[in-house]
Amino acid sequence: MYQDIIMQVDSGKRLASMILDHMFMTFIGMLFVIPLFTIQMSALVNAGHNPVDLNVFSSPFIYIAITGFVLYFCKDSINGRSIGKRILKLQVVNNATDAPASPVQCLVRNLFCIIWPIEVLVTLGNPNRRIGDYVAGTKVVVYVPEISEPSKVKIGGIILSFAIAYFLLAAVVFKLSGTMWYAPKPAYIESSYSEQKSKELEQLYADSMSEYITTSFRVYDSIAGSSKMYISAIYYYNQDYDDDGKGELKKLTKKLLYSKYPESIFSGQAQYIYRSSNSYNFSSSNIGS
Repeated sequence: MYQDIIMQVDSGKRLASMILDHMFMTFIGMLFVIPLFTIQMSALVNAGHNPVDLNVFSSPFIYIAITGFVLYFCKDSINGRSIGKRILKLQVVNNATDAPASPVQCLVRNLFCIIWPIEVLVTLGNPNRRIGDYVAGTKVVVYVPEISEPSKVKIGGIILSFAIAYFLLAAVVFKLSGTMWYAPKPAYIESSYSEQKSKELEQLYADSMSEYITTSFRVYDSIAGSSKMYISAIYYYNQDYDDDGKGELKKLTKKLLYSKYPESIFSGQAQYIYRSSNSYNFSSSNIGS
């Protein structure tokens, strides 16, 4: 009789619990990502001519963001019941004993959420067990308070599963931090900054394109290990042009710059910015060669 009751999990309720869990845990996870996103965007918006490291994996705030993903993988750790399962009265249990699944078992089954679409398809065919359940030795059953075995919260197991998940995700971050492409800081020589050349370029654009943009330049005569110059250009749009207008202005700004300094003799970066009281648009591109 006990087995008949707890095994009554229909595919609709099971799918609903997966969707609820995904929504709740994604929202919670994003709260931990906000500091990283905020710091990166703030650095980008306020950078000016200062180079910005856009590699999020090198930011210390990435380790706060990791916590959000860890919570996703550990969502069933308290007696096998995530938020979605508590709402829909379901529980993850040990497939062999019907006791609440351990926090480590729940972690193992939830690692397979990385193939979430496939797990959804498997669940439609077998509401009690998806791929992660087969690997972890668990199943999902109906939670009936009157007959479900009570269980104390396993604090030690929760801490262990959290630590394992954090270690695994941190290892992935360390790996990605060494392989992800990002724009390195340009190796210009700070002491080679030329105020005269910078002002000359600003005047050139003031004479030719002041109706459309204002500019700020920093020109460095030397780059470490190279005979080239380095030029940092910021173009401030006078109005919020449409995409075609921005595209045309970018072509004109580069053409004018190359008329003064052929692209073969320098490298650098151009930023295109529009600011207003309620709008901020930013894009960047490499200039020179």
